[in-house]
Amino acid sequence: MKDTILPELQAFEAKQQQHSVIPKGVTAPELAEMVMRGEVKLSPQQMRAMIELLPFHAPKLSAVGYGVFDQRHIR
Repeated sequence: MKDTILPELQAFEAKQQQHSVIPKGVTAPELAEMVMRGEVKLSPQQMRAMIELLPFHAPKLSAVGYGVFDQRHIR
């Protein structure tokens, strides 16, 4: 039994160690779409880096109010 499991285990480990090479010029949002469509499988380190970079490529939009208070107009 040990002789039959060992080659399968080695093949499984080799498959787990494979990582995707991300093409140059692909942005984090494009890479996220590729992962969602199943076109690429990332290593845990690559996935974490993509997650960390996404906010810098697609920042959240928010409203900011700016006003100037002048003592002359307050009564």
